[in-house]
Amino acid sequence: MFEAATKLAPRSVEAWRGLAEAQAANSHYVAAHGSFLRAERASDNEAERAKIRARQTELEEGRLDAGERERRAQRAAEEADQARVQNAQMARIREAEKKANAGLDASSDAPAAHPVPWWDEPAANTVKGDLVRVECIGTQAKLRIRTTGGETTTLMIRDATKVTMEGTNNTFTCGPQEPARPVTVSFAPHQDQRLKSDGDVVKVHFDQK
Repeated sequence: MFEAATKLAPRSVEAWRGLAEAQAANSHYVAAHGSFLRAERASDNEAERAKIRARQTELEEGRLDAGERERRAQRAAEEADQARVQNAQMARIREAEKKANAGLDASSDAPAAHPVPWWDEPAANTVKGDLVRVECIGTQAKLRIRTTGGETTTLMIRDATKVTMEGTNNTFTCGPQEPARPVTVSFAPHQDQRLKSDGDVVKVHFDQK
């Protein structure tokens, strides 16, 4: 309708504005931009031209805001899906740990309170700080621990069935730990350039706040 009107009255400001509004409503933004320009050129009133420019700017800002909202929603959906996958991986790790502990209990005269550490020698290092993030990598997990000095130590749990967990509520999920949880972690130093880790976890003790 508006397109036909512009052909019949090419100097009609209202026809070009109506066409621009219709084009913008149908997401034809490039065409709408051209129609707004034609409407502005058709007007001989500076106040009217200013209104046309203001309306074009308003629609453009609305389009950009809508695009940003859509991108944020997509990122949130992707992060939620990633968290779901990571939590499922961690659940499988914990289930494997329970099965391993059950096997240890069945093969011993006395019940095993904790999994047996997988290193033959005691861990050489201990780090104390806040567990701020857990990154799940397949059946493994990477712990990021922020010490009181503000430095970050990154440690790997390569086999959760062979890591001792102690303290109250000694489980965790993948992703940021909110709030961060105070821990004391014993580990065997082992620089892994590929995974960017400082060692392999032997024992995690969840401290009281």
